[in-house]
Amino acid sequence: MQLWLGFVGMMANFGIMVFNQGFVHASELAAPDPRAFSPMSQVLIVLWGLAYFAADYDTYSKPAVSRSYWIWLVFAVEKAVYVARYLDFLEAHPTLMAHVRNDLAGLTTIDQLASVDLFYASYGLVDGALCFLFFTRWFLWFVGGGEGRQKEKLY
Repeated sequence: MQLWLGFVGMMANFGIMVFNQGFVHASELAAPDPRAFSPMSQVLIVLWGLAYFAADYDTYSKPAVSRSYWIWLVFAVEKAVYVARYLDFLEAHPTLMAHVRNDLAGLTTIDQLASVDLFYASYGLVDGALCFLFFTRWFLWFVGGGEGRQKEKLY
């Protein structure tokens, strides 16, 4: 069973709980970008992580004829939206990377590793990698004839 991609996606999304320290500091994490990372959005990010794992499990626990890989394209689009938001955020906050360098240089405790600046500097990179992996899974299935995929009639 090939559950690695769903597991990786789930763990990446669960990473938000490191930065908000188990939702204790969800409001502080939301402050720089409340539209994208409100406390409720942070809960939904964790649920999306569970969806990645469930989709992977569902994909590989069924016979080939009933597998659906289209959900991976949906996941890729969802991650692309977060990457676009990330790029917009970086453009609006050009000094963020300098703050992160200063945070890392003065790191003395594990709690400091879970800084808000570090989260905002890194989440788009992780989402970009997952977007690529999710799209690649769908694309390889699609161009490979779609194992188990029925050819759709256009009439």
